[in-house]
Amino acid sequence: WDIWLFWAMRGHASEGRLWMERALSSGDELDDAGQARALCVISALLFAGGEVEGTSEFAVKALEHARAADDGGVLPLAPILRGLAAIYLRDLNSADEILSGALVMCRERNNRWGVAHALIGLGQVTLIRGDFGRAMELLGESEAVAREREDAFTLAVNLNTQATITQLQGDDARTAELLRESVGLLAALRDTWSLVYGVFGGAGVAARQGNAKRAARLFGAAEALREKTSAVPAFPATQTLYE
Repeated sequence: WDIWLFWAMRGHASEGRLWMERALSSGDELDDAGQARALCVISALLFAGGEVEGTSEFAVKALEHARAADDGGVLPLAPILRGLAAIYLRDLNSADEILSGALVMCRERNNRWGVAHALIGLGQVTLIRGDFGRAMELLGESEAVAREREDAFTLAVNLNTQATITQLQGDDARTAELLRESVGLLAALRDTWSLVYGVFGGAGVAARQGNAKRAARLFGAAEALREKTSAVPAFPATQTLYE
Protein backbone atom coordinates (compact mmCIF):
# COMPACT_ATOMS: atom_id res chain seq x y z
CA TRP A 1 0.00 0.00 0.00
CA ASP A 2 2.75 2.44 0.91
CA ILE A 3 4.60 1.94 -2.36
CA TRP A 4 1.80 1.57 -4.90
CA LEU A 5 2.78 4.82 -6.62
CA PHE A 6 6.38 3.59 -6.92
CA TRP A 7 5.14 0.43 -8.67
CA ALA A 8 2.95 2.49 -11.00
CA MET A 9 5.59 5.11 -11.83
CA ARG A 10 8.52 2.75 -12.37
CA GLY A 11 6.75 0.25 -14.63
CA HIS A 12 6.25 -2.48 -12.02
CA ALA A 13 2.44 -2.59 -12.11
CA SER A 14 2.31 -6.34 -12.79
CA GLU A 15 4.62 -7.10 -9.86
CA GLY A 16 2.62 -4.91 -7.51
CA ARG A 17 -0.64 -6.55 -8.48
CA LEU A 18 0.90 -9.98 -7.90
CA TRP A 19 1.93 -9.04 -4.34
CA MET A 20 -1.54 -7.66 -3.57
CA GLU A 21 -3.26 -10.73 -5.03
CA ARG A 22 -1.02 -12.95 -2.90
CA ALA A 23 -1.90 -10.93 0.18
CA LEU A 24 -5.61 -11.32 -0.52
CA SER A 25 -5.35 -15.07 -1.14
CA SER A 26 -2.72 -15.95 1.45
CA GLY A 27 -5.21 -17.41 3.92
CA ASP A 28 -4.36 -14.84 6.56
CA GLU A 29 -7.38 -12.97 7.86
CA LEU A 30 -7.22 -9.42 6.53
CA ASP A 31 -9.42 -6.85 8.23
CA ASP A 32 -11.49 -4.39 6.23
CA ALA A 33 -8.67 -1.85 6.13
CA GLY A 34 -6.22 -4.43 4.79
CA GLN A 35 -8.63 -5.64 2.12
CA ALA A 36 -9.51 -2.07 1.16
CA ARG A 37 -5.86 -1.18 0.65
CA ALA A 38 -4.96 -4.32 -1.29
CA LEU A 39 -7.97 -3.90 -3.58
CA CYS A 40 -7.27 -0.19 -4.07
CA VAL A 41 -3.67 -0.88 -5.04
CA ILE A 42 -4.83 -3.42 -7.63
CA SER A 43 -7.28 -0.83 -8.97
CA ALA A 44 -4.55 1.83 -9.25
CA LEU A 45 -2.10 -0.52 -10.96
CA LEU A 46 -4.74 -1.69 -13.42
CA PHE A 47 -5.29 1.98 -14.24
CA ALA A 48 -1.57 2.45 -14.82
CA GLY A 49 -1.73 -0.38 -17.35
CA GLY A 50 -4.77 1.05 -19.14
CA GLU A 51 -7.20 -1.63 -17.89
CA VAL A 52 -9.92 0.82 -16.96
CA GLU A 53 -12.81 -1.64 -16.57
CA GLY A 54 -10.84 -3.56 -13.96
CA THR A 55 -9.87 -0.26 -12.35
CA SER A 56 -13.50 0.56 -11.68
CA GLU A 57 -14.41 -2.95 -10.52
CA PHE A 58 -11.65 -3.12 -7.90
CA ALA A 59 -12.19 0.48 -6.80
CA VAL A 60 -15.84 -0.33 -6.00
CA LYS A 61 -14.76 -3.35 -3.93
CA ALA A 62 -12.09 -1.30 -2.17
CA LEU A 63 -14.61 1.40 -1.33
CA GLU A 64 -16.96 -1.08 0.35
CA HIS A 65 -14.23 -2.23 2.74
CA ALA A 66 -12.88 1.30 3.22
CA ARG A 67 -16.27 2.55 4.37
CA ALA A 68 -16.49 -0.30 6.87
CA ALA A 69 -13.02 0.56 8.19
CA ASP A 70 -13.33 4.36 7.78
CA ASP A 71 -9.93 4.18 6.09
CA GLY A 72 -8.87 7.76 5.40
CA GLY A 73 -6.38 6.72 2.73
CA VAL A 74 -8.62 4.56 0.57
CA LEU A 75 -11.87 6.52 1.00
CA PRO A 76 -10.70 9.44 -1.20
CA LEU A 77 -8.49 7.44 -3.58
CA ALA A 78 -10.98 4.74 -4.60
CA PRO A 79 -13.62 7.23 -5.86
CA ILE A 80 -10.95 9.17 -7.75
CA LEU A 81 -9.90 5.95 -9.49
CA ARG A 82 -13.55 5.17 -10.26
CA GLY A 83 -14.04 8.64 -11.66
CA LEU A 84 -10.91 8.49 -13.82
CA ALA A 85 -11.95 5.07 -15.14
CA ALA A 86 -15.36 6.50 -16.06
CA ILE A 87 -13.63 9.24 -18.06
CA TYR A 88 -11.62 6.70 -20.02
CA LEU A 89 -14.79 4.66 -20.58
CA ARG A 90 -16.36 7.89 -21.88
CA ASP A 91 -19.09 7.94 -19.22
CA LEU A 92 -18.65 11.63 -18.52
CA ASN A 93 -21.81 12.14 -16.46
CA SER A 94 -20.80 9.41 -14.00
CA ALA A 95 -17.23 10.69 -13.93
CA ASP A 96 -18.40 14.23 -13.13
CA GLU A 97 -20.65 13.02 -10.29
CA ILE A 98 -18.08 10.65 -8.77
CA LEU A 99 -15.17 13.10 -8.95
CA SER A 100 -17.24 15.99 -7.60
CA GLY A 101 -18.13 13.82 -4.59
CA ALA A 102 -14.49 12.81 -4.19
CA LEU A 103 -13.43 16.46 -4.26
CA VAL A 104 -15.86 17.35 -1.48
CA MET A 105 -14.61 14.42 0.61
CA CYS A 106 -10.97 15.35 0.07
CA ARG A 107 -11.60 18.97 1.05
CA GLU A 108 -13.43 17.84 4.20
CA ARG A 109 -10.56 15.52 5.16
CA ASN A 110 -7.89 18.05 4.13
CA ASN A 111 -6.43 15.48 1.74
CA ARG A 112 -4.52 17.88 -0.52
CA TRP A 113 -3.17 15.12 -2.79
CA GLY A 114 -6.73 13.95 -3.36
CA VAL A 115 -7.93 17.51 -3.98
CA ALA A 116 -5.30 17.99 -6.68
CA HIS A 117 -6.13 14.72 -8.46
CA ALA A 118 -9.90 15.13 -8.21
CA LEU A 119 -9.48 18.56 -9.82
CA ILE A 120 -7.34 17.05 -12.58
CA GLY A 121 -10.07 14.50 -13.25
CA LEU A 122 -12.78 17.17 -13.34
CA GLY A 123 -10.55 19.21 -15.65
CA GLN A 124 -10.30 16.21 -17.97
CA VAL A 125 -14.09 15.79 -18.00
CA THR A 126 -14.49 19.47 -18.89
CA LEU A 127 -11.73 19.23 -21.50
CA ILE A 128 -13.49 16.37 -23.30
CA ARG A 129 -16.74 18.33 -23.22
CA GLY A 130 -14.94 21.13 -25.05
CA ASP A 131 -14.97 23.84 -22.36
CA PHE A 132 -11.24 24.54 -22.43
CA GLY A 133 -11.52 27.71 -20.37
CA ARG A 134 -13.22 26.00 -17.44
CA ALA A 135 -10.85 23.04 -17.74
CA MET A 136 -7.87 25.37 -17.40
CA GLU A 137 -9.44 26.96 -14.31
CA LEU A 138 -9.78 23.57 -12.61
CA LEU A 139 -6.28 22.56 -13.64
CA GLY A 140 -4.91 25.88 -12.46
CA GLU A 141 -6.31 25.27 -8.96
CA SER A 142 -4.83 21.76 -8.99
CA GLU A 143 -1.47 23.08 -10.19
CA ALA A 144 -1.35 25.56 -7.32
CA VAL A 145 -1.92 22.74 -4.81
CA ALA A 146 0.77 20.58 -6.42
CA ARG A 147 3.33 23.40 -6.43
CA GLU A 148 2.51 24.31 -2.84
CA ARG A 149 3.09 20.69 -1.80
CA GLU A 150 6.18 20.37 -4.05
CA ASP A 151 4.53 17.26 -5.48
CA ALA A 152 6.42 16.61 -8.70
CA PHE A 153 4.34 13.65 -9.86
CA THR A 154 1.00 15.40 -9.47
CA LEU A 155 2.36 18.56 -11.08
CA ALA A 156 3.67 16.59 -14.06
CA VAL A 157 0.30 14.85 -14.59
CA ASN A 158 -1.40 18.24 -14.39
CA LEU A 159 0.95 19.83 -16.91
CA ASN A 160 0.44 16.91 -19.31
CA THR A 161 -3.31 17.55 -19.18
CA GLN A 162 -2.85 21.27 -19.75
CA ALA A 163 -0.60 20.43 -22.70
CA THR A 164 -3.39 18.34 -24.21
CA ILE A 165 -5.64 21.41 -24.15
CA THR A 166 -3.05 23.74 -25.68
CA GLN A 167 -2.27 21.15 -28.35
CA LEU A 168 -5.97 20.89 -29.23
CA GLN A 169 -6.00 24.70 -29.44
CA GLY A 170 -3.03 24.62 -31.83
CA ASP A 171 -0.68 26.48 -29.47
CA ASP A 172 2.51 24.55 -30.14
CA ALA A 173 4.78 26.97 -28.27
CA ARG A 174 2.82 26.72 -25.01
CA THR A 175 2.42 22.96 -25.44
CA ALA A 176 6.18 22.54 -25.79
CA GLU A 177 6.76 24.73 -22.72
CA LEU A 178 4.36 22.67 -20.59
CA LEU A 179 5.78 19.37 -21.81
CA ARG A 180 9.39 20.41 -21.19
CA GLU A 181 8.61 21.03 -17.52
CA SER A 182 6.50 17.89 -17.22
CA VAL A 183 9.02 15.58 -18.88
CA GLY A 184 11.83 17.11 -16.81
CA LEU A 185 9.96 16.36 -13.59
CA LEU A 186 9.10 12.82 -14.68
CA ALA A 187 12.66 12.08 -15.81
CA ALA A 188 13.95 13.18 -12.41
CA LEU A 189 11.43 10.83 -10.77
CA ARG A 190 12.41 8.04 -13.20
CA ASP A 191 8.73 7.77 -14.01
CA THR A 192 7.80 5.62 -17.00
CA TRP A 193 4.00 5.82 -16.64
CA SER A 194 3.08 9.47 -17.14
CA LEU A 195 6.25 9.97 -19.18
CA VAL A 196 4.58 8.08 -22.04
CA TYR A 197 1.98 10.88 -22.27
CA GLY A 198 4.64 13.56 -22.26
CA VAL A 199 6.72 11.94 -24.97
CA PHE A 200 3.66 11.30 -27.14
CA GLY A 201 2.73 14.96 -26.72
CA GLY A 202 6.21 16.07 -27.76
CA ALA A 203 6.04 13.86 -30.82
CA GLY A 204 2.77 15.50 -31.79
CA VAL A 205 4.26 18.99 -31.49
CA ALA A 206 7.22 17.98 -33.65
CA ALA A 207 4.89 16.48 -36.27
CA ARG A 208 2.73 19.60 -36.41
CA GLN A 209 5.83 21.74 -36.81
CA GLY A 210 7.02 19.62 -39.73
CA ASN A 211 10.03 18.14 -37.92
CA ALA A 212 9.49 14.60 -39.18
CA LYS A 213 12.78 13.16 -37.92
CA ARG A 214 12.25 14.40 -34.36
CA ALA A 215 8.60 13.29 -34.41
CA ALA A 216 9.57 9.79 -35.55
CA ARG A 217 12.22 9.47 -32.82
CA LEU A 218 9.80 10.62 -30.12
CA PHE A 219 6.96 8.37 -31.32
CA GLY A 220 9.44 5.49 -31.33
CA ALA A 221 10.64 6.33 -27.82
CA ALA A 222 7.05 6.53 -26.55
CA GLU A 223 6.17 3.16 -28.11
CA ALA A 224 9.28 1.57 -26.60
CA LEU A 225 8.32 2.92 -23.15
CA ARG A 226 4.76 1.69 -23.61
CA GLU A 227 5.84 -1.81 -24.57
CA LYS A 228 8.40 -2.05 -21.77
CA THR A 229 6.14 -0.86 -18.96
CA SER A 230 2.61 -1.74 -20.21
CA ALA A 231 1.67 1.91 -19.62
CA VAL A 232 -1.10 2.76 -22.07
CA PRO A 233 -2.05 6.38 -22.92
CA ALA A 234 -5.78 5.66 -22.74
CA PHE A 235 -7.04 9.20 -22.08
CA PRO A 236 -9.54 9.79 -24.94
CA ALA A 237 -8.20 13.20 -26.02
CA THR A 238 -4.63 11.87 -26.05
CA GLN A 239 -5.68 8.90 -28.19
CA THR A 240 -7.29 11.25 -30.69
CA LEU A 241 -4.22 13.46 -30.90
CA TYR A 242 -1.92 10.44 -31.19
CA GLU A 243 -3.93 8.97 -34.05
